[in-house]
Amino acid sequence: MPSSPNLVRPQDVPKTWEDILDPKWNGKILVPTGMQVWALLAQQWGEEKMEGFMRRLAALKPVLASYPETETRLESGEYALVANQLSPLLATSEEKKAPVAYALEVKPVVVQLDVVTQVKNVRHPNAAKLFMAFSLTPEGQEVWWKYGKRTSPFLKGTPAWKFAQGKELLIGDKDFLLKKEQELVEQYGKIIGLR
Repeated sequence: MPSSPNLVRPQDVPKTWEDILDPKWNGKILVPTGMQVWALLAQQWGEEKMEGFMRRLAALKPVLASYPETETRLESGEYALVANQLSPLLATSEEKKAPVAYALEVKPVVVQLDVVTQVKNVRHPNAAKLFMAFSLTPEGQEVWWKYGKRTSPFLKGTPAWKFAQGKELLIGDKDFLLKKEQELVEQYGKIIGLR
């Protein structure tokens, strides 16, 4: 969860997910239109608690925007807080020396993984395997970082691995995601005002 240090005093930086529900953020918080983070959080919290959280968040009259738009609006200082943000966008903001920062104490850190896999009946299966293997090398991770600001939190030394150290990570359970993610994404989208 990123915030603008120019607009958020250090003592007001959220320390828990629930801290963003404080009435002081009424009308001052951006919520990305991607609801997957909330579906993942429901995996740990349970659907009842997550639904209540979403209703309270919606009551704050957040501004809904795409992930790239939230990046721009946070960087410009138009809004103080983004409820959640994709780490590659925040890394880009940090590179530009924009006045944004992670709320580092919030846990769990919800991890949305990028998956590299070989599709069925691919024309050149060995080339696909070589690409996947290369992606997991230090050189491959450098390419992923340079062009997409993404790396693996499971490969020692990568930016994502360094960020993950000492943090409680929440990684989606495959079975939960297959059975519940789409339903929860739609449900939370309706609550927040997307549909």
